[in-house]
Amino acid sequence: MFGRSFQIVRVFGIPIKVDPSWLVILALVTWALAAGTFPLRYPSLPAIQHWGMGFAAALLLFACVLAHELSHALVAQRADIPIRGITLFLFGGVAEMIEEPRSPKVELAMAAAGPAMSVLLGFLAWGAGSIVAQAGGPVQVSGVLTYLGVINVVLAVFNLLPGFPLDGGRILRASLWWWKGDIRSATRIATSVGAGLGIALMLLGIFTALTGALIAGLWEFFIGMFLRAAARSADQQLAVRLSLEGVKVEELMTRDVVAVPEGATLQEAVDQYVRPHRHHAYPVVQAGAAVGILSTEQIAAVPKAERGSVRVRDVMSRDIDGVVLPPEAEAADALQRVLQEPRKRLLVLDHGRLRGIVSAQDVIRFIEGREAWAE
Repeated sequence: MFGRSFQIVRVFGIPIKVDPSWLVILALVTWALAAGTFPLRYPSLPAIQHWGMGFAAALLLFACVLAHELSHALVAQRADIPIRGITLFLFGGVAEMIEEPRSPKVELAMAAAGPAMSVLLGFLAWGAGSIVAQAGGPVQVSGVLTYLGVINVVLAVFNLLPGFPLDGGRILRASLWWWKGDIRSATRIATSVGAGLGIALMLLGIFTALTGALIAGLWEFFIGMFLRAAARSADQQLAVRLSLEGVKVEELMTRDVVAVPEGATLQEAVDQYVRPHRHHAYPVVQAGAAVGILSTEQIAAVPKAERGSVRVRDVMSRDIDGVVLPPEAEAADALQRVLQEPRKRLLVLDHGRLRGIVSAQDVIRFIEGREAWAE
């Protein structure tokens, strides 16, 4: 879903990350408020103050979005669902769960927590703005707080629309799951509604643009396009996860691993491993034990004239804890980790010894093979 996001802080132990696209929406929201909303409401203020209010309101808005996502994440953690992090991006924010909720009750609680937080923040901000205004405080402060009060309630209402993966769509799925006892059927219905809602927003965006509000129309169109794609992706992801239920990593891993000895020179690594196999990265072993990973970028960083004297151990990455898993790990969890790993491969270790490698292709081949067997 995201490009290369960067972590800015941890809150309650949860990494908070920012995708570069967030900077775009931060600038757009600031511009929209400074050039449109605040000048219309407070025409007597100078332009520089409109821009200051716009920037402050945009930052506080995303702080509220973060609080919304944190409420989802904290409820998930209480239900023992690991959270990889929260990422702010072009369309707001998302809490990245490593696994799906295990029951409709948990999903319902998680989904409802976000809109509840937004409504609470909305009323608190609106109330604070009213108090500042009645006390004769700065109109800049009351104006920003009033805006936050309104926009938080608007966001809560939008998120409650019954289209997956919006919070309302998750509430719909939890309700259907509870009623039918079948998460696959519930997901199919909720994601279909989400995809339909996305198409409706795209059509609304086209109509809005044709009536003259080009920016608003484009925004509605892209939100609809994102919602439709996210709904279809969520349905596919659940289908994959269900097809991997009970499957262990050792059942689908590649056992014939191309591994480079740590004592080899870089030139030997190129001649004997990189050129014949053309992988992007290779596990490094010493007496059968995995000790690192060698990438083609690390080799390329060494001048060709020096590769005959530089050893693999001198340039390899030794920090492999984040890319290893045991043979008995769940295949569905391995897939989630593979998709988040830049090299798209995980090492399968049994008491430190390299037993195999898992890639997204391994998972796909296993699923295709299982479907063929079923036929």
